[in-house]
Amino acid sequence: MPKTRLIFFALLLANVAFFAWRENAGPPPGHEPQRLQQQIDPDKVRLLPPQAAADKPAAVKVADVAAASASPAAEAPALLCKAFSGISAEAAKAVQSAIASSAPNAQVAVITSRESSSYWVHIPPQPNKAGAEKKVAELREMGVSESFIISDDGPAKWAVSLGLFKSREMADNYLQKLTKQGVRSARIEVRDKGADKVRLEISAPAETLGTLAREIKPLANASIGECRQGETIRS
Repeated sequence: MPKTRLIFFALLLANVAFFAWRENAGPPPGHEPQRLQQQIDPDKVRLLPPQAAADKPAAVKVADVAAASASPAAEAPALLCKAFSGISAEAAKAVQSAIASSAPNAQVAVITSRESSSYWVHIPPQPNKAGAEKKVAELREMGVSESFIISDDGPAKWAVSLGLFKSREMADNYLQKLTKQGVRSARIEVRDKGADKVRLEISAPAETLGTLAREIKPLANASIGECRQGETIRS
């Protein structure tokens, strides 16, 4: 074989070997040039607008709702009840109005009571002075020495007074004593009736209750105590 043909075949073999080496030594699968080639219609790839990205699949949204519902709900603040006494009926109305406008969630109970300042033990009025003097004489015979005749004009004129007491219990005890001594006509009458006494029982969160007690004048000047459990409430 001529020398030129040998050279030709040698070069051809060298080219084939170089080409095979180049194919095997190229970038491994997954590198950027080859990955781009393996994409299906890469020219159709586009970015989503922000609104489309915000629209999550329904499964994700349900999971979000479930997670939110699983979190503990905020607890309502505990209510504190305090009683405010020494307030007039008119002031109580003003307090109710002020609380209704400034703290509508507060609960207000108004409890009114009337206490008498004294209890009078006596024998009812007699027809005249002579009749009253006769009763006094009978009382002395029974051992009752403390008595006097009411001579002033009025509904109690010619009554025989036997004592004035600060409490009903004291008056009842004395009346029982008189009964044991034989006095049957003595009676108890409430005298000097006091004005209506009002107690406000206010239930609200502690912070709200403290603010009301400071800023509403009748409450600031009132006596503060505990609410009475189980008592009938009138609002």
